[in-house]
Amino acid sequence: MHDQPLISVGVCVYNGEGFIKESLLSVLNQTHSNLEILLYDDGSSDETAAIARSVGSPLLKIFSGDVNRGVGYAREFLAKKFSGDYMIWQDHDDVMLPCRLSSLLETIQKVKADICIDHYQPIDHSGNPCGSVLEPIIPEHDPFYTSLFEKNTMLPHALITRDCFINIRYDTSLMGSEDYDFWLKCSAGGFSFSEVRRVGLLYRILGTSLSSNHGFNLIQTKKVLEKYSCSDIERLYLSRGYDEGYVNKALCRIQIFTGNLNVALLMAQLDWGEEHNLERLFYLGTLLTRLGRHSEGAQVLMKHLESDPRSPATLNNLGVLLFESDSEAAGKNFRSAIECFPGYSDALYNLSESTPKRLTPTYIEKGRVR
Repeated sequence: MHDQPLISVGVCVYNGEGFIKESLLSVLNQTHSNLEILLYDDGSSDETAAIARSVGSPLLKIFSGDVNRGVGYAREFLAKKFSGDYMIWQDHDDVMLPCRLSSLLETIQKVKADICIDHYQPIDHSGNPCGSVLEPIIPEHDPFYTSLFEKNTMLPHALITRDCFINIRYDTSLMGSEDYDFWLKCSAGGFSFSEVRRVGLLYRILGTSLSSNHGFNLIQTKKVLEKYSCSDIERLYLSRGYDEGYVNKALCRIQIFTGNLNVALLMAQLDWGEEHNLERLFYLGTLLTRLGRHSEGAQVLMKHLESDPRSPATLNNLGVLLFESDSEAAGKNFRSAIECFPGYSDALYNLSESTPKRLTPTYIEKGRVR
């Protein structure tokens, strides 16, 4: 008999034989012991199911699909099977640190939140750290995490209450960004977020993962955000205490992700308030550039650099504009951007290409994409 709440851990996997055992063992080694682990094998053609069965734990139940239907379907399938007071997803190639579930549970109960997230360390194929620790930025004044509409910063998977996963459903028509869609529904529905400010998960970065396919992710993100009208998002932000200047900023960013660049430009031409004016200049200059108004875009980006000379994305985007007239200056810009933000993929790409043209659409501040 357990006096601990039951936590349901869901694992959705397709052809994950290389890492599934390590992932499952990291769940079984948690300091929180009252668990059920439900695994959905989404039509794998490798030895995933056999390796999972070899773990031999009575806490593990395995379900197998006959064809690959995608993560959204797998998530929804398992969500209907959970018995727990709380639930959490675990990717087949990630590793939970031993105290992760205990820490998340302690915090979610203490602050009486619906959702609790922590920080994560990216690792490579071999399990070695590859980059800085990343964490969500939940505004202290907004427990509903409304700013998720501007950018998905919800990795790694959170612990959520039974009430949350019973009332919020997965969109099985999506073939990507299904988790982002789920979190936006949680935010819009008034479920509250909290966080543990330490690393709880080792998050594996693989070249074959959906998270590494930038173009595909943009298409899926567009589908998710198009479910919400500008007026709906504006009302939501205003109802949660955001001022009109911040709402203009939020709508600009959202319209960029949905591909409505002309609407985004209109938002960037409005007042964002003194606190966000410097960021507004970056978006204004970059949007003018993307819409073919290169001379105007360059002027605005140079004005931004006067106030923020170590802005990586501004250095990069201005470098793209400078290349035709001054390739040496462009290269200097790309190198400066990389110095400010080591590992900056757009600047690294532009520095290696004979015709650099990769613009960064979103602002980068202090080595972090915002």
